[in-house]
Amino acid sequence: MTKKPVKRGRKPIIINYEDVEKYAGMGLTKQEIADSLGYSKTAFYKAKAQDNKIEEAIRLGRSKFKVFLSSELVKQVKNGNVTAAIWLDKTRCGSREVDIADTDNNPTPVSVSIQVENAD
Repeated sequence: MTKKPVKRGRKPIIINYEDVEKYAGMGLTKQEIADSLGYSKTAFYKAKAQDNKIEEAIRLGRSKFKVFLSSELVKQVKNGNVTAAIWLDKTRCGSREVDIADTDNNPTPVSVSIQVENAD
């Protein structure tokens, strides 16, 4: 009778892709997702490196989160929230505030005169 060799080391972790997507869709970082699933950062990142579906679940969850946030911002803008409109314009449309001094191509000439008194 032969004995089966004993496998050493930790058991591989099993990732629930739906949970990963859900947590990423809530705006959690990869570290927070790992913590929420009960895995160490190292174990989670190792599993993620070996399984492309994990990264895909994270990407999909984050995309859904951005869609949700964008739709909420648009609702706020439509309801007259000026701050939301400005933030949306700056982050999504690329607008930025420009200082007039930065765009002045014809600066006013400056004249400097030095007068020396009692130069003995």
